[in-house]
Amino acid sequence: MHPDRFGRATAVERRFASAHAAHLNDALRVLALPHGRLTYLLALRGVEVGEAPLLRLRPSGADRMELVELRAALDELDGRDASVERARLARSVQERFEGLLFELAAALDATPPDAPLPFDVGRVGHLHALRRLIDEVAG
Repeated sequence: MHPDRFGRATAVERRFASAHAAHLNDALRVLALPHGRLTYLLALRGVEVGEAPLLRLRPSGADRMELVELRAALDELDGRDASVERARLARSVQERFEGLLFELAAALDATPPDAPLPFDVGRVGHLHALRRLIDEVAG
């Protein structure tokens, strides 16, 4: 349905092809990234991550403690070795993010779509917090 293939079609057919191409591009944009894919799969189960109350997505105590420690490590970066330490911290946070993403995706894959979520939704909040921290470390 690529719009370029409809250059000689009627205006209605061109609009139709263009609209379908836009929908496919949107789907690709969402599903291409693991984080977007997880958010989409959660939405299919009724968990609207973007619109959920923040308290509902609040990470658990252990996850909150991990975030506090990572943020403290980021705040302590200074001096000559800051760029080396920043790179190390970036790798560490990225590994934690990818590990949690894999864990949540595997749990969703192993659970029937009509079953309750196989994990606390606060784990998704932790995933979002790790993603924000990755951006901050890279910033």
